[in-house]
Amino acid sequence: MTDSRRAASHALRPALVFGAITAGVWLLTTTAYALVAGLGLPVPMGAVGLVFPGTIPGWLASSAGPWPVLGVVVSGLAAGALAFALAPLVLSAAGPQRRGLLVLALWFVVLLAAALIGGLMALGGIAAYWPPLRLLDLVTPVAPAVATATYWGLLWGWIPAVLAAKAWGNAAAAPEGGRARWLRPLPAVLFGVLLVAAFPLAQAANRAEAPEPPVAQPLPEPVVYGSPEVSAAVEDGAPESPNPSGEPWCTGGDTAVVLGGGDAATGHRAQELRITNTGDADCLLARYPDIAFDDEGGSAMSVLVFRGGTFMTDDPGLEPLTLPPGGSARALLGWNAMAAAGDVQAGAVLVAPYAGTGREKLSLVLDVVNGGAVAVTAWHTDGA
Repeated sequence: MTDSRRAASHALRPALVFGAITAGVWLLTTTAYALVAGLGLPVPMGAVGLVFPGTIPGWLASSAGPWPVLGVVVSGLAAGALAFALAPLVLSAAGPQRRGLLVLALWFVVLLAAALIGGLMALGGIAAYWPPLRLLDLVTPVAPAVATATYWGLLWGWIPAVLAAKAWGNAAAAPEGGRARWLRPLPAVLFGVLLVAAFPLAQAANRAEAPEPPVAQPLPEPVVYGSPEVSAAVEDGAPESPNPSGEPWCTGGDTAVVLGGGDAATGHRAQELRITNTGDADCLLARYPDIAFDDEGGSAMSVLVFRGGTFMTDDPGLEPLTLPPGGSARALLGWNAMAAAGDVQAGAVLVAPYAGTGREKLSLVLDVVNGGAVAVTAWHTDGA
């Protein structure tokens, strides 16, 4: 080896020591922060950041697989490589004999290298969440990342500066070959690229390990509770009552109910109901009709049904009526118009010969609403 090569190698060795110490301090402090962030220890991260600045993002420190470790290692190597590459910039201004000035100059190099690492991490974070939701997201992460890394340089950068200044000796005065100057930035470029690439790769690993989002299940069909097919109340004397009269009442099973004609005038309404004996024997209509309403969606309605007449209907009063097979009778519903815009209206009327027997559901839209009142007359023949 020639004397010039020995001198260049001797000049290179302190710079390598400077870069290695910078990388080591970065690795130690960043590992401490990453352990606290990744393990979820019950420690205020703000207080931790005052001593061990959060030079890597918390999400990277808790990422899947090897990325927390790789992120710390690559960032440390990049910091050391940048310090190694930038060191010659200050040696021309601060010779090794002026030890205090050399320490300050090397400390400044650590600050500059740390700030550059912060910028590279911000760039990696932008790549990890690409494309940004808005253009402002391209610059928002830069300032916090650079400021945190610069704070690390202020807090810890003096250590590599002091140790490297002691190791420099007279090596700073030795010339450095042109090829060495050209090769010196290559490690910084290599580790810088790896550091930026680590962020989107870590984010991809996080997405791969994230549980699949739950598949949206179709909502079940709403349960519609219509009016019961048989009234809970039972007329006294009915075949279904505890004390049946023994007479052959017209039940829901041997009659058919249909809608008759409707009428309306000046806000008043009327609707005819017709019942026919479909059995083989005479039957007795001994009570008022049993009436209930469902709305257009099929849900039971709260409507007061009372016995009597209205402006458009006359109630002849209860008079037991015998229907021969095929015979029919009628009853009338009467009410005042109640529906307004947006109100839920009746979509069906349920009718039974009396309360306690099966109801027949007849579809018909009526301007009857919840809370309304409807009058029903007794069963009677057409002439009554």
